[in-house]
Amino acid sequence: MLSPEDKNTILDFICSSDENLELALGVLAVRNDLMMWIIREFLKKLEIKLNGLVHDLGSSWTVVNRSKDELNGNVKIWLTKKEWNNFFRIGLGAERSGPKEFIVGVVRLDDKLVVNEDAVQMSMALNEKLGPGKTGPWWPYHLPLKDDAGLKEYSDWSNPRNLMQLIGKRGQLAIDDISDVMLCIAKESEKTLDSLFEEWRKLNSGAVLPPLIL
Repeated sequence: MLSPEDKNTILDFICSSDENLELALGVLAVRNDLMMWIIREFLKKLEIKLNGLVHDLGSSWTVVNRSKDELNGNVKIWLTKKEWNNFFRIGLGAERSGPKEFIVGVVRLDDKLVVNEDAVQMSMALNEKLGPGKTGPWWPYHLPLKDDAGLKEYSDWSNPRNLMQLIGKRGQLAIDDISDVMLCIAKESEKTLDSLFEEWRKLNSGAVLPPLIL
């Protein structure tokens, strides 16, 4: 981010005239709008990158980017198979509004889905590939979003320092890193999630599947 010297230089420039001060106050007034614009543009580019890679997984895979509609929900962008009807997603989302505490991993949309030994083995395999992850009611496996230096603070997209990681060349590096992780998770988890979904369908043979969100 900015050094104390850089901050003082900027502050001196802002306070040097009424016009500069008015402009700076105007920027403060649109801070949230600017933050959301940066995030949407970043996720739009991530979507393009994922669409270029998802074909390697097979024709049934698709990319969904919900940030076009809103940014208040949890999962912002995900990979899924049409057969899963969104019951499973390889997603990137925020655990807190803000948006803060971004994580990437496997999402399940029904807490009644069985988490069996296969799911445990899947998590262990992902741990070996990507590092120790966590599990939760809705995320059978997930990792905190980190930058190339391993800084967990990168997951807080309400922080101006972290927003700078989403633009320009640094933003492209983040897109490459995130898409690689999502693709790796998809490849490693596909067979297990196929099996879990079939198991759910057998146990809920009369259930009406929701429409696939595209």
